[in-house]
Amino acid sequence: MEASPTDTAALRSATVSSLGWAWLGVVVQAALQLAYTAVISRLVAPGEFGVIAAAMLVLKFVTYLGRGGILPAVLQRPTLSTQELAGANTLSIVVGASGAFLGFLVAPLAAALTGVPGAASATRWISLGLLLGAPGIVPEAQLRREMRFRTITTLQVVSYLGSNILLAIPLALMGHDRAALLTAYLAGVFIYSILVRFTVAPRPGFTARWSQMRQFVRFGGTVALTSLLDVVSSSSDIVYVGRLGSGQLGQYNRASLVISLPLEQISTAAAGTARSAMVRLQEDRRRFVVALQTTVGLQAGLAGAAVGFGAAASPALVRLLLGPQWSQAES
Repeated sequence: MEASPTDTAALRSATVSSLGWAWLGVVVQAALQLAYTAVISRLVAPGEFGVIAAAMLVLKFVTYLGRGGILPAVLQRPTLSTQELAGANTLSIVVGASGAFLGFLVAPLAAALTGVPGAASATRWISLGLLLGAPGIVPEAQLRREMRFRTITTLQVVSYLGSNILLAIPLALMGHDRAALLTAYLAGVFIYSILVRFTVAPRPGFTARWSQMRQFVRFGGTVALTSLLDVVSSSSDIVYVGRLGSGQLGQYNRASLVISLPLEQISTAAAGTARSAMVRLQEDRRRFVVALQTTVGLQAGLAGAAVGFGAAASPALVRLLLGPQWSQAES
C-alpha cells in the first residue's frame, strides 16, 4: 500500500521535528549528566560506583527478561484500542512487580559473579526500580507512537534534575555515598514514570483479561530474549574487572561512561525517532526498507565520529570531569 505524497511529506516533517527535539534532549541531558558526573565523582569514592555497577549487571538480565519487550511490543502495533492499552499496562505492572521480586531473590549473584562486597544489597534496592518504572512503560510508548519527543525530552530533563541534582548531590554532600547513587537511579525512574503517566491521554487502565495481554507477550518476549543475548555478550568486562576489586570496577565504570556517553545518547535518540517513524511505514515495504537503511547508515556514521573523538580525548576528559582520585581511569 503506497502512501500519498501528502502523507509522505507529513511523516517526513514529523520525523525531522521529532529528531530535532530528540537531539536537543541529547545535548541538554548530556550537559546535565556531565555536570553531575563532575560533581558526584568528587564526592563519592570509586568503590561505591563499583558496587552499583556490579548490582546493575544482574539487574540488566532481570530487566530484559521482564519489561524489555513491552514498550516495543506496544510501539509496533498499527492500532491500539482502549482495551489493548489496558492489557499492555496491566502486563507491565505484573512483569515489573515480578521482576523486582526476582531481582531480590537473585541479588546474591551480583556478588558471586563480580566478587564485589555489598553488591547483593545494592541489587535488592535497585530492583525496586522495575516496579517503580512499570506504570510509565505504556504511557511512554503512547508518546513515542504519537512522535511527541518534545514532551519526552522535557520529562526526561525534569526527572534528571529532580533525582540527580536536587536529591543525589545533597545526599553525597552529607556523606551518604551509596544512598546518593541509589537515590539517583530510583528517584529518576519513579519521577519519570509518574510524569509520563499523567501526561498521556487516554491514560491506560487495567484489565484482568488474559486475552488482552497475551498478544503483547509473543512479540515482546522475542525482543526481550534478543536483547538478553546482547546483554550477555557485553557484560563479561564487568565480571572480569569486578574480580579486581570494587575500586577498580568503579574506575572502569566511570571512565566508560565518560567515553561512551556521546555515542549512547546520540544513538538512542536516532533509533527512538526512527523506530516511531517506521511503525507508520509497516504497510509500505519500500519506504520501510529505505528508512531502515538510512537509520543504520546514520547511526554508523555517528558511532564512528563518537568513537574517534573518545579515543583521542579520553585521558583529558577523564582528568577534567572526574578529578584526581580517578587517575587510574585515564588508562
